[in-house]
Amino acid sequence: TLENDGVYVLNIDANGPVYQAGLRQGDIIIAIDGLEIKTMLDLRKSVYNFEVGDTTTITVLRNGQKIQKNITFTNR
Repeated sequence: TLENDGVYVLNIDANGPVYQAGLRQGDIIIAIDGLEIKTMLDLRKSVYNFEVGDTTTITVLRNGQKIQKNITFTNR
């Protein structure tokens, strides 16, 4: 089930691109660019496919609802 898969957002930088895209602490990342995310390893593999300046869609679960947010990758 979706409730058991995904990566839980534990900490978030209020000045970072993830926060600016609308993700919040407690969200569960379940897909990036349409690819299912079940584990932290899935998330890392997916993120490495993007370069600075690329934009993609992240799908999260928030309070049981699927929400899609666009994010642009930046330098750390």
